[in-house]
Amino acid sequence: NADALLELEAARQVNVRCTVSCGDQSATTSLTVTLQPVSAIDNALPLLSVAEVVNEDHPWVRGLISEAQGLGITDAAREQAWILDETFRHTGFIAAKNHGVSAETKAALLKASHDFFAEPDDVKNSIAIGKSNCHRGYVGIATETLDDKNTMAGDLKETLDTGIDHGPDHPEVLKGTPLHGLNQLPSTPGFKAAYDRYFAEATDAAERMMRAMAIALDLPLDFFLSLGDTIYNLRLIH
Repeated sequence: NADALLELEAARQVNVRCTVSCGDQSATTSLTVTLQPVSAIDNALPLLSVAEVVNEDHPWVRGLISEAQGLGITDAAREQAWILDETFRHTGFIAAKNHGVSAETKAALLKASHDFFAEPDDVKNSIAIGKSNCHRGYVGIATETLDDKNTMAGDLKETLDTGIDHGPDHPEVLKGTPLHGLNQLPSTPGFKAAYDRYFAEATDAAERMMRAMAIALDLPLDFFLSLGDTIYNLRLIH
């Protein structure tokens, strides 16, 4: 909720009460969290330019492999890989820019998600996750409980769980490997086109990150991508 976020940022400080339980033992503590504007967070974290890291599968990628140097990795890509390596060693968090997920793509998926979650319950439940053999589909409000002991009712959220489509002839599907199978996507007008575009751009960004890590570790460019099927999950939460 944008208004709530603005109110939180204006508040600057939030009091948080936290209870940690382990078996029959529990402990409660309170703390005050000081909020920083987004601009301050951006300035505090190192920035990684994902666009500099090669992804040969996308012909629109510009200047990522240096043609002048044959198949050599560009200096720009090595510089970004060094930033990633140093940050993961010493900071643990990084902010990505030029990642290729456009503002238009994000806005289209947010609108499509809003339209889906506004559908009647019977329409949403037509693709309920319980009908999937690979944990894909709609999860209704209060049907999940992440803290059984301390939650009287279910979680106040509804979600749509998705991932890479694996057809019936996919080797992992034939072997019965969990979480491999087909999505259950909404029939809401415009949803699939917005979803497919976002998923493709986000997957491309993730693969660039894996290639950057490979460069930083002096491994073959596709080392991590060659380890086997990557399970990319995209969960929409309302």
